[in-house]
Amino acid sequence: MNSRQAVILSLGFVVGALLPSSSGCVEANPDHCVNNGGDGYCAQQHSDWENAY
Repeated sequence: MNSRQAVILSLGFVVGALLPSSSGCVEANPDHCVNNGGDGYCAQQHSDWENAY
C-alpha cells in the first residue's frame, strides 16, 4: 500500500467514524419521560405502569 492509499483510507475511516455522531437528536422530545421527571411522569401517562416491564 502506498502513502496515497493510506491517506485516503485513513480519511475515509475518520469521516465514516465521525459522520454518524454529527447527526443526532437536535431537539429534546417534550413527551419523553426523561425530559419530564422520569418514572413519576410515565406512571401518570401510562395506566399499566406496574406491568410495563
